[in-house]
Amino acid sequence: MPVRNIIVGTTPVKIVDYNPKRTSLLIQNATGSDVYIRSSPTEITSKGIVLMAGQAFSISILVEKSETKQEWWAQTLSGTADLRIFEDFET
Repeated sequence: MPVRNIIVGTTPVKIVDYNPKRTSLLIQNATGSDVYIRSSPTEITSKGIVLMAGQAFSISILVEKSETKQEWWAQTLSGTADLRIFEDFET
Protein backbone atom coordinates (compact mmCIF):
# COMPACT_ATOMS: atom_id res chain seq x y z
CA MET A 1 0.00 0.00 0.00
CA PRO A 2 1.66 3.26 -1.10
CA VAL A 3 2.19 5.92 1.59
CA ARG A 4 2.36 9.70 1.14
CA ASN A 5 2.87 12.42 3.72
CA ILE A 6 1.26 15.85 3.60
CA ILE A 7 1.72 18.83 5.93
CA VAL A 8 -1.63 20.53 6.60
CA GLY A 9 -2.16 24.01 8.05
CA THR A 10 -5.01 26.46 8.52
CA THR A 11 -5.84 26.67 4.81
CA PRO A 12 -7.96 23.82 3.35
CA VAL A 13 -5.83 21.33 1.40
CA LYS A 14 -7.03 18.52 -0.85
CA ILE A 15 -5.23 15.48 0.54
CA VAL A 16 -6.82 12.80 -1.68
CA ASP A 17 -8.15 13.13 -5.22
CA TYR A 18 -11.29 11.38 -6.44
CA ASN A 19 -10.35 7.92 -7.70
CA PRO A 20 -12.96 5.36 -8.79
CA LYS A 21 -10.36 2.55 -8.45
CA ARG A 22 -9.59 3.18 -4.75
CA THR A 23 -10.64 0.27 -2.53
CA SER A 24 -9.37 1.51 0.83
CA LEU A 25 -8.09 4.68 2.42
CA LEU A 26 -6.35 5.39 5.73
CA ILE A 27 -5.52 8.92 6.90
CA GLN A 28 -3.27 9.20 9.97
CA ASN A 29 -2.33 12.33 11.89
CA ALA A 30 1.24 11.33 12.66
CA THR A 31 2.22 14.45 14.64
CA GLY A 32 1.20 18.02 15.26
CA SER A 33 -2.06 19.86 15.82
CA ASP A 34 -5.52 18.36 15.67
CA VAL A 35 -6.59 18.09 12.03
CA TYR A 36 -10.08 18.01 10.56
CA ILE A 37 -10.89 15.95 7.46
CA ARG A 38 -13.95 16.09 5.24
CA SER A 39 -15.02 15.10 1.73
CA SER A 40 -15.78 18.75 0.95
CA PRO A 41 -13.52 21.84 0.95
CA THR A 42 -16.08 23.88 2.92
CA GLU A 43 -16.79 23.91 6.68
CA ILE A 44 -14.03 21.38 7.34
CA THR A 45 -13.35 22.49 10.93
CA SER A 46 -17.03 22.70 11.88
CA LYS A 47 -18.42 19.60 10.13
CA GLY A 48 -15.34 17.45 9.58
CA ILE A 49 -13.92 14.47 11.44
CA VAL A 50 -11.24 15.48 13.96
CA LEU A 51 -8.02 13.49 14.22
CA MET A 52 -5.73 14.20 17.16
CA ALA A 53 -2.00 13.42 16.88
CA GLY A 54 -1.58 9.67 16.55
CA GLN A 55 -5.18 9.01 15.50
CA ALA A 56 -6.27 7.59 12.16
CA PHE A 57 -9.38 7.36 10.00
CA SER A 58 -9.91 4.45 7.63
CA ILE A 59 -12.57 3.41 5.20
CA SER A 60 -12.91 0.42 2.92
CA ILE A 61 -14.98 -0.34 -0.15
CA LEU A 62 -16.48 -3.17 1.93
CA VAL A 63 -18.05 -0.56 4.21
CA GLU A 64 -19.00 2.37 1.99
CA LYS A 65 -18.29 2.31 -1.73
CA SER A 66 -18.85 6.01 -2.56
CA GLU A 67 -16.94 7.40 0.46
CA THR A 68 -13.87 5.35 -0.46
CA LYS A 69 -13.64 6.86 -3.96
CA GLN A 70 -14.27 10.54 -3.26
CA GLU A 71 -11.80 13.35 -2.65
CA TRP A 72 -10.84 14.32 0.91
CA TRP A 73 -9.75 17.67 2.34
CA ALA A 74 -7.95 18.63 5.57
CA GLN A 75 -7.41 21.72 7.71
CA THR A 76 -6.20 22.65 11.20
CA LEU A 77 -7.51 25.40 13.47
CA SER A 78 -3.94 26.43 14.28
CA GLY A 79 -0.45 25.13 13.67
CA THR A 80 0.29 22.23 11.34
CA ALA A 81 -0.34 18.50 11.21
CA ASP A 82 1.76 15.85 9.49
CA LEU A 83 -0.58 13.40 7.76
CA ARG A 84 0.17 9.94 6.36
CA ILE A 85 -2.08 8.83 3.51
CA PHE A 86 -2.37 5.11 2.73
CA GLU A 87 -4.38 4.08 -0.35
CA ASP A 88 -5.12 0.74 -1.98
CA PHE A 89 -6.54 0.31 -5.50
CA GLU A 90 -8.20 -2.25 -7.72
CA THR A 91 -5.79 -4.27 -9.81
